[in-house]
Amino acid sequence: MRAAIITSKDPLVQVDPLVIVEDDKGIIKYYSKDKDSDKKDNEHFLAVKKGSSDKADLESMLHGYSYRHAEILEYKGSNKDKINNFLVALGHKKLDNK
Repeated sequence: MRAAIITSKDPLVQVDPLVIVEDDKGIIKYYSKDKDSDKKDNEHFLAVKKGSSDKADLESMLHGYSYRHAEILEYKGSNKDKINNFLVALGHKKLDNK
């Protein structure tokens, strides 16, 4: 499993962070403070995966966030805590609690 933690590139520009998780089967889920937006983003990903599965990976889905900083992390070791802390801060459960 991998996750991208997306924040602002510019410390003077405040944006809500976003976590995008890619599970071991290649399915992507979006996690932000706006659960309605997450639902739409998740539906969009499934449509992309159905229509063009070769372009439905974590790196390809990040192209629309080029104005932000994206850090891609493997979900292991100390990265687990970093990813889970971002998810909890956004109002979601830790990935291990699913």
